[in-house]
Amino acid sequence: MSVSVEHAFRWEDLDQRLLTPKLQDLAEEMQKRVAEAERRAAFDTRQSGNSAGYLPRLFELQREVADEWAKRLYDVHCEVWRIQGHSISADFIRAVSNKAIPEMIAARKGSVEFGVQLWCTRTRRNQDASALEHWNRMMDLLAAQWAGKLEAELVAREYGPPDKHAAETGEPSVLYVDTMRHIMTGQAVFSIRAAGVHRILAFCRAQR
Repeated sequence: MSVSVEHAFRWEDLDQRLLTPKLQDLAEEMQKRVAEAERRAAFDTRQSGNSAGYLPRLFELQREVADEWAKRLYDVHCEVWRIQGHSISADFIRAVSNKAIPEMIAARKGSVEFGVQLWCTRTRRNQDASALEHWNRMMDLLAAQWAGKLEAELVAREYGPPDKHAAETGEPSVLYVDTMRHIMTGQAVFSIRAAGVHRILAFCRAQR
């Protein structure tokens, strides 16, 4: 049975006619969640009677939004890639992990920081540099957690079907696809030749 082996994933292969509308819908939905988080932080602060608790609560809620946004962002890219008839390869996972998610998290980090600066100006408060540093650390940690999560998913998928979709359609594993692609592109020629030499030597010894 022949197995089609895909080439290395490239961002330009993603059909923007499919991806862009989905990303826009996601951004609109998540921006509503961002506004809800701001209102919730203000409400919780009023209920507690501790104005100093506003920024910690805001950062907590905004981190939750960014975490969900990252998950949804990954899902959208996977959905579009599958619609185009491709499987979720190791190259694809690494690309989303190294580009799409870090860029979104960096954008959220800067947006929240700017919003806090406006809030300080509006309420005539001094900007709390330590609070903003804490926020930056929170988001850097979130980015690292997502990188680790997707790397773990990549490794786990090397031992079986890429995902439920692939299992249902009988697609080969990420490890198999990547190995075959490297072989076809000549990156595994040396190891193949070495294996061939070992077989020849073993045959010669058997003939003695």
